[in-house]
Amino acid sequence: DTSVVIDIDKAIWTGKLNNDWHNAGNWSSGRVPSNQTHVIIAGGTPNKCVISNADVTVASLQVRNNAPLEVINDRKIYVAGRCLLLPAD
Repeated sequence: DTSVVIDIDKAIWTGKLNNDWHNAGNWSSGRVPSNQTHVIIAGGTPNKCVISNADVTVASLQVRNNAPLEVINDRKIYVAGRCLLLPAD
């Protein structure tokens, strides 16, 4: 038998360092999400998630209840993929 494991690129906002989306240290994956990343913004983080420096593109985006996401300076979020079954935490 042959088996295949397919893993998705997932990043959860931790907000450990500051509020900057573009700081890799704020993400569970240790890298800034890309157009291949399924992003989860969860509540209860030490810093809210702010997109202010540049537009972002992700595969999918979940913003959970009481999750702190702010988009300022006319920036945009582009969703590049379609995810029928969103990843869990």
